[in-house]
Amino acid sequence: QRVWGDNQTRHVNELAEQLPVIPKEYVRRYLSGNTAFVWISEGVYFNMQRFVISEEEKEAILSFVAEECNIKGYASISDVPFGNTMEENYELSTVGLQEAVYNALLLKQYYLNGKILTRDNKALDVVTLAKQYLVGKDECTFDEMDKKVEEIAGTRYRYMAYDALYGTMIRVDKNRYVAHQYLKFDVDAIDDILSEMIKDKFLAIKEITSFALFPVCGFPWNHYLLESYCYSYSKRYCLKVVGFNDKNAGIIAENNVTDEYYELLAQAAARTKIELTVETVGQYYFETGYMGKRSFSDLESTVERAKAIREDL
Repeated sequence: QRVWGDNQTRHVNELAEQLPVIPKEYVRRYLSGNTAFVWISEGVYFNMQRFVISEEEKEAILSFVAEECNIKGYASISDVPFGNTMEENYELSTVGLQEAVYNALLLKQYYLNGKILTRDNKALDVVTLAKQYLVGKDECTFDEMDKKVEEIAGTRYRYMAYDALYGTMIRVDKNRYVAHQYLKFDVDAIDDILSEMIKDKFLAIKEITSFALFPVCGFPWNHYLLESYCYSYSKRYCLKVVGFNDKNAGIIAENNVTDEYYELLAQAAARTKIELTVETVGQYYFETGYMGKRSFSDLESTVERAKAIREDL
């Protein structure tokens, strides 16, 4: 602080030159690990003693965060009203400004996890917070939820976006999800139709090739809607996936099927007439929709398992 000067920002190299008996890495380590400074860009830091914010803006920020936490249990630092604070501290980026506001006003009262402020330090359940965002919404796109999860967690987690959407809404196409009240399923009739199509306990989703017999439910039938139906409504069938995806890669199985996904893959290959080679089986899984790609880490062992199953058939 003594050698900093009047500027809002300084470079590590400049400070190190003024502190010749201290190794530069020590200077860098102190700057990056202390809330008295905010990282701006490679080697450049902002001095919190130069941070400018009015009393009115402090009050507005503290009131906003407190009210959000009272209502929702958390507040997003991205939604905090900064007023003229950004103009007064023009050398700060948006992310830098958020960190500076947290360091200056919120550090002693709130915990910051990614972009989310909470009063206690309990483990942040991103999916639960994402589901709260969906409460009362008629529909949501995957892109919208993907951005919301990134806002909450501070980075992208596609699987969390999928978990929140599948656990709260019904998928009606590749990118669109709607609230449950907009669909009405004749569950017994739909399960009866599936039982006519699934003759050997399970089938890849994309192996259901026609929806002509499926009863009207409020939206046109497609493989995405079928996935959601099996995941949320079916009495006799369940959805099995390695992970939710946008390629309809997955399995519809009877509820009593307890085998792991890769065991079902091996069974699927074994009961076909294809040659059990890595290349042929990988292509088969991709074309039929058991997997979203032709090659994966457990493919070779899955093929070996398929050979053993075929020998016992």
